[in-house]
Amino acid sequence: MTKRIQYFDIARGIGIICVVLSHTLLDSQRIDGLSFGVAATWIFRICFSFHMPLFFILSGYFMRPNRKF
Repeated sequence: MTKRIQYFDIARGIGIICVVLSHTLLDSQRIDGLSFGVAATWIFRICFSFHMPLFFILSGYFMRPNRKF
């Protein structure tokens, strides 16, 4: 059994929190027709700027080309 690298799990957790937070902000604006405040706009922009690249980097790090699917 291999040992898990803790900081990768922490990075994934931060990414998941950012996905949930930014999608919640997006859906609340779409459903209620609300406009973003200044803080919500910054949170939205920051979260959407790095959460997808973070998942691509982490999944690429753990990919093994010689592994059978």
